[in-house]
Formats: sequence, C-alpha cells, structure tokens
Amino acid sequence: MAIIYARVKMNDNIAQACKIVRQYTAMPVGKIKNRIEKEEVLLEYNYLDLDELKLMRTILNALINLGAKVYLFRETREVDMSYLNNTIESYEGIEEDRLAQYALMFDDED
Repeated sequence: MAIIYARVKMNDNIAQACKIVRQYTAMPVGKIKNRIEKEEVLLEYNYLDLDELKLMRTILNALINLGAKVYLFRETREVDMSYLNNTIESYEGIEEDRLAQYALMFDDED
C-alpha cells in the first residue's frame, strides 16, 4: 500500500495540538502527546485515497497554524506540503474528468 506519513515537532501548544488531532482521529490523547514529544510518526494515511489526503491536509494545516514544524514523507522520501496539495489537486482533477466522461457516455445513449 502507498503510504504518506507525517512527523510533527512542537515546543509549545502541545495540548492544543492533541485536541486538534483527537478531533479528527480516534488516537488516544496520551499517544498523540507522546508521538509529538518524541517526534515519531503522528499521522499515516493511504496515498491513493483522496479523502484521507484531504483529512491529513486539514490536520496538518491546523497544526502548522499552532506553530508546528511538519515533516512529511511519501514512503521513504521527504516531501513538503505543496506536494500534498498538488497531489490532492491532481486527484480532484482526475475525478472531475472521470465524472465528465461518465456523463458523456450516458448522454450518448439518450
């Protein structure tokens, strides 16, 4: 499975960060806090799932707004937030094209 994951480094606002992550995931607060403090992988999602990527972007943007430093990885390669944003935009474009082609296929049958 294709994986994208994030490590987060924070000096302040760890309690707020835990609250944000907990809002979107089922991960226990203690585990979130521990992973942030130890700079371990905090979030891990399927790179091929658009909904999961959008959720990851939402969480990471909220953490960045709190002052977090985000380290994002696509499997073993470090990437940045623009890579995540571009991937989401590409997948959305593909989905729009697919829906348009689907509509054309069925419009021809009428």
